[in-house]
Amino acid sequence: MPDASVSEVSVPSGHGASSAGETGRPVFCVIGAGHGGLAMAGHLAIMGFEVRIFNRSPSRIMSVRVREGIDITGEHVDGFGKIAVASNNPSETITGSDVIMV
Repeated sequence: MPDASVSEVSVPSGHGASSAGETGRPVFCVIGAGHGGLAMAGHLAIMGFEVRIFNRSPSRIMSVRVREGIDITGEHVDGFGKIAVASNNPSETITGSDVIMV
C-alpha cells in the first residue's frame, strides 16, 4: 500500500474561507476528542498544520485548552502539537477550516 502523506493535501483555489491562502497549507478541524481524534489532531499539529478540535462535552477537551496542545508519543511521532482552538462550540472550530475530519 502506498505511503500517503498529509503534507501532500492541497486546497483548490477559490475554496474555503480560511487562512490557507496566507500559509499555503489547509486548516484542519477534527470533530471528536476521543483517542483517535486527539491522536490525529496532535499529529497534524506536530506536522505544522493549524488544527482546531471540537468535542460536544467540554470536559474531554479541558486539558487541551489549558495546555493549548496535545502530547503525542508513538512509534513514528513524538512531540507536542499546538492546537489553535479547542472548543465545544462547533462554529468556533469549523469556521475558517478547510478540512473537517470526523
